[in-house]
Amino acid sequence: MCQTNESSLTEPLLPSNSSIYEEGANTTASDDNPPRSRNIRLTLIYTLLAFAGRSMWSQSVLSTFVFLLRHNNAEAVGFITAAMGISQLIVSFPVGYLADRYRRDTMLKLASVIGFCSICLVYVAILKDSYVWLTFALSVWGAFWGTTNTSLGALYADSIPQGERSKYFMQRAMLVNTGTMAGPTTALILFALLGDEWTLKECGLVIAVGNTLCFPPALVILCLFDDDVAEDGGSSEIVEESLIIPNSAVIDTSHSEMEDNVSDGDFGFLFEDWAIPFFIAAADVISGLGSGMSIRYFPIFFVTNLNLSPVYVQVLYILSSLGGIFFKYVAQRASKPW
Repeated sequence: MCQTNESSLTEPLLPSNSSIYEEGANTTASDDNPPRSRNIRLTLIYTLLAFAGRSMWSQSVLSTFVFLLRHNNAEAVGFITAAMGISQLIVSFPVGYLADRYRRDTMLKLASVIGFCSICLVYVAILKDSYVWLTFALSVWGAFWGTTNTSLGALYADSIPQGERSKYFMQRAMLVNTGTMAGPTTALILFALLGDEWTLKECGLVIAVGNTLCFPPALVILCLFDDDVAEDGGSSEIVEESLIIPNSAVIDTSHSEMEDNVSDGDFGFLFEDWAIPFFIAAADVISGLGSGMSIRYFPIFFVTNLNLSPVYVQVLYILSSLGGIFFKYVAQRASKPW
């Protein structure tokens, strides 16, 4: 909730032919000032709040809490992480189908209910100091993320006028890093007030507060609406107008010529449109495997090998998020000429 890892944010790409007319689409959007869907604003608010709450309890504190709860057993951290990931994977397939078949906002309302249940289950697990209850609670959390990510990503993309997706996707990506920086900052303040020690009581309190901060984003997704743009002034008009080629638009064929030249080579298939989803999926799987084998164990390494206090560990995560914000901004600026 509220990687990427939390947590990854893989979003649908622009249709291949729209890149040719993107200049004309941007001109039309800026000239006519079409209405923006409220889904854009609400999704950005949800992203900031959700990742701020989740990063507070899930990044460094959860692994340490499980490690201490199971008497310094690192395998317990891997098992509970796997339970959350498998739950998210299993749920995402049927939810993705149902979201496309029926309504995405209906799936998000279901996700909101799941989110409330997962928060309450975490409270029970903390009060009982129960590993079994915590595993169950995080499995429900995984179901929440599997339900939310599939529906919210598609609804967000559909709500953005053609030619402006790069800007809004970058805004959301930067808000993810801002949220993951705000979470450790809040945890740092709590640990400093509680005595700056790794104990079950302190970690449990931080986890409980972080879950409480996840209530607002669970409420925000209740306000998303599948036909919001149409309700605000006609979504179909925005989409249709953005696909019209203005008379003054100059068609840039350099991209097409490059693809034609590359397609003649042995690796031309790499630049075909049908290959893009497979590359994105492969990148997500590889990054998920890598993060699952390393990131969850960073806090344990900091605690057992480096003897870092909770405050110092939160500082490391804050610096990591700052670096992510900076380099994403640089990458977005550098990508504009291309």
